[in-house]
Amino acid sequence: MVLERIVRETSLTEGDARNVIITLRNLILECARMGTGLDLGDIFSLRVNVPSKMEENEKDVCAKSLKAPRLTLTWKESVRKALKELQVDVDNPARKTTKAKKENKEEGHHEP
Repeated sequence: MVLERIVRETSLTEGDARNVIITLRNLILECARMGTGLDLGDIFSLRVNVPSKMEENEKDVCAKSLKAPRLTLTWKESVRKALKELQVDVDNPARKTTKAKKENKEEGHHEP
């Protein structure tokens, strides 16, 4: 779907678009291996994060104190704004039934 949309909305061929996506993947892998960050303009930025365990004594701090490295993705302002504007609705028939029963009780109606 992403490939089709890039081809449809740009002058890139499918092969060109596929190469861009592959190159982006390779850049992310390289940054992860090197422990560096990657900034993708107004979309997001990635950075490597290596959390650590709390040690009782300073002398116990070593390589084993480090947890598995993670990539932290931070959305840029335009994406964060779009997420804030997202509206969701939940259709839960079980909740509607419970709510109707509660309203009937409050009004003094009893279910048969």
